[in-house]
Amino acid sequence: MRIGLAGAGHFGRFHALKLAKAPRAQLVGLFDPNQARAQAVAKEANTAVFSWPALLDACEALVIAAPAEAHFAVAEAALLAGKHVLVEKPIAATLAEADRLATLARER
Repeated sequence: MRIGLAGAGHFGRFHALKLAKAPRAQLVGLFDPNQARAQAVAKEANTAVFSWPALLDACEALVIAAPAEAHFAVAEAALLAGKHVLVEKPIAATLAEADRLATLARER
């Protein structure tokens, strides 16, 4: 499965390194608005840095390890694009946002 990563901070780096070694997954690349951090983690995980739209196009699934306040927007965009999604906790900032993501996941 082609997997993308949104977020290259502490948890994002952890996910990148694990995905890079996963035998049944291909880490296609990552996105982080901090280009220096994105480049450093991508180099360490031997993967590419993408723009946000290009990452969504390149992957089948997305791991979201962005700051918690971005979880909803990133997850919603990925689900609307038909991607499988794994979101670091918390899934969203509010119950209404979490309910919306659960509904989208069921529908798609």
